[in-house]
Amino acid sequence: MFRRIIAQIAGFGIVGIINTLIGHGTIFGLMFFFSISPEVSNGIGYSLALINSFIMNKYLVFKGKGQIIKEAGGFLAAFALSYAANFATLKVLLNFTNPYIAQVVAAIIYTGSSFLLYKLVVFRRKS
Repeated sequence: MFRRIIAQIAGFGIVGIINTLIGHGTIFGLMFFFSISPEVSNGIGYSLALINSFIMNKYLVFKGKGQIIKEAGGFLAAFALSYAANFATLKVLLNFTNPYIAQVVAAIIYTGSSFLLYKLVVFRRKS
């Protein structure tokens, strides 16, 4: 069981790196090559990364066996909760520390909460 959790954490990290490359590659590519606004580029990049994240986490990291529509809805809800925790952490920490440290801590909160929600709720294995 411990090995499976370590493998999931490693896989989750690799998916995160791939998502970063997809998201930011799309954002910067659209802005540079097609002169699309930063806001529209950001929305497209994050949307593509979110779709990729769901597919890779479902099939490769957590090996979800549930109905795709149900898991996709849970995934979006978990994303929203994790992002809310990230943003709340950021807002609080901005009162006490510099913005770079606040961003790093907020990202850790986002990453940890999304991993736990995906593992324990969205792609939970039925025993």
